[in-house]
Amino acid sequence: MHTKQKTHGHTITASMVEVMGPDGPHLVFRSCTSQDIDEFAKLLPDIAQSGEAFSTEFTAFCRENCPTGAEIRRILARKMAASDIAKIHDKLPDVNVRLRHEAWDNIANDTYKNAVIDLTDAIKKEFPKQINMTTIYTCKQKADETTDAFIERVTEVLTKYSGVQKPH
Repeated sequence: MHTKQKTHGHTITASMVEVMGPDGPHLVFRSCTSQDIDEFAKLLPDIAQSGEAFSTEFTAFCRENCPTGAEIRRILARKMAASDIAKIHDKLPDVNVRLRHEAWDNIANDTYKNAVIDLTDAIKKEFPKQINMTTIYTCKQKADETTDAFIERVTEVLTKYSGVQKPH
């Protein structure tokens, strides 16, 4: 996760520090404060609205910030109700799971990546996109609205409330 450090008037935000070890570079993790966890939880979308959207953002978040298994649990505890966490409890990563190599695609990170994939797959299954047919049904063309403007607006409403992907 990101921690802040003052250096000559600049603030450095880093999830981990790469240091030279006896046999090459090593990652040194910095633990998150409660404030860090709160900030990270706010960055993620509402899981109840769409597990798919949450999973996409969460995967990108994990790739960029490399939270440990314990930090993932803390973030989800801030983001989700206890009853929602219970739905995916068996897919929560072990507290000791962490990135092992600075390159995401390195084989040493397979345990970490698989833990994130297993968790996000469970989230997508347990939290399907919420469909709001009332909002879709009430989307009508306004008297002064052009056809193009209406099509753009109704496409946004359908994408947001139907669970259907936006057409390309």
